[in-house]
Amino acid sequence: MAAACIDQLLAETRSGDKIQVLRTMQRMKTLDVTLDYSIRSRAGDNGGQSEHGPGGIGATIEQLLRDEIALAPTVPELRQALALSNVQAGRYAEAERAARLGLETTPSHAPLWSALALALAGQGKKDGAVAAFVLAHDWARDSPAMLNAYRQAAATPPLPTVPTLGDAYREAVEFIVEQNAKRAALLATMTEIKHSDGIVDKAFAMPGLDFNQCAMPVWPKASLRREESGKTTLLFALDVDGKLLLAGIAVSSGHAELDNAALLGALSCQGIAAKKDGKPIRAVGRIQYVWELEP
Repeated sequence: MAAACIDQLLAETRSGDKIQVLRTMQRMKTLDVTLDYSIRSRAGDNGGQSEHGPGGIGATIEQLLRDEIALAPTVPELRQALALSNVQAGRYAEAERAARLGLETTPSHAPLWSALALALAGQGKKDGAVAAFVLAHDWARDSPAMLNAYRQAAATPPLPTVPTLGDAYREAVEFIVEQNAKRAALLATMTEIKHSDGIVDKAFAMPGLDFNQCAMPVWPKASLRREESGKTTLLFALDVDGKLLLAGIAVSSGHAELDNAALLGALSCQGIAAKKDGKPIRAVGRIQYVWELEP
């Protein structure tokens, strides 16, 4: 089930196995999720009232969000807004529930992972919050900017109501920096075979992905709704047996949903190892997806 996959993603993220994280997300995309249309507050979470009172502005906004979600339950921005509204009201369990419901259908939506991290931190679940912050960073449109924001947040005095939040930010920063260093070290040991004016050294055979045995990426519904298009360039590292060691976005299309769909789609393909003088070698390659709307 998708709900169990979210917990699995949090655990895999803390283990540092990014390829397995990607594969779990890819599997979530294939699940037939039965959406929970019941989005009322649970008993014990202030009875559904906001901190502004039963008739306050907060309650009105939340009801509007619930009404919108009932009409469009797969729009992640609505679930995110509802989660953050509950975070601001101190209803962290309800915020976690709203974020998780959004992630069940859109697991690569970075803002939802951020909302989940805040909800978990509010409940004292620091390890889960750290993992969620890391996932938000990994799927963000601008990961370096996100890392800088984490650094700034970690240096800010913690809120009295959420004492674990500062530690969660600090640990997320440390984890991301460590993972980036490991990625750089791995890439430093591998050959990147590039085209030069359309010509590759005859001693090399390019690494690649076998698209005859996998499906092309699915165009995200949100991207179609916004009429997004562009080109996503992926970077991938393959072992001598074609096993995927690393995958990431080298050049963005300018749209996070398109980039993430391309990355998850590539995971279903079998890798084709590079060769030098006829012998398989570890190597890094690139591939480009073109997202073009039909006129």
